[in-house]
Formats: sequence, C-alpha cells, structure tokens
Amino acid sequence: MTKLRNALKTNAVIVNFTKADGTERVMRATTNPELIKGKKVIDTWYEAKGTIIVWDLDVKGFRTIKESRVHDWNVDTIK
Repeated sequence: MTKLRNALKTNAVIVNFTKADGTERVMRATTNPELIKGKKVIDTWYEAKGTIIVWDLDVKGFRTIKESRVHDWNVDTIK
C-alpha cells in the first residue's frame, strides 16, 4: 500500500476495489493537491487504520477506500 499512497500523491490513479456493500468499483483518484482543483486540501488528514482518503476525480468528492479491499491499481496515463 505504500506504493499506492506514493502514486496517489503525485498522479491520478485508477483503483479497482470492492465497496463496503460488496460491489466492485473502479475509481480515478488522487491525493495530489494540484489535481484537486478548487478544493481546500487538508494538510493533516485523519485516516482510520487501513483506509486511504482520496479525491474521486470523476465524482469530484472525497472518498475512503479500505486497503484490504483494493484488488489492483495503475497510474492513469490519460490526463
């Protein structure tokens, strides 16, 4: 998960994971302030152990992903 967190800090990342309701989800996400345009980014975020707070680039809102539910991820090559 360290590699995923580092990728999110600098890139848009496609994350494939299972939501809490059991459905599969593919999300374009980031934690890079430059990609979160027009929104105030919190410098210190509280994350429960085993979770990652990200900005959903398509829905334009913050979301939480449980690390244990991530199937795979790739850096988004389309900007």
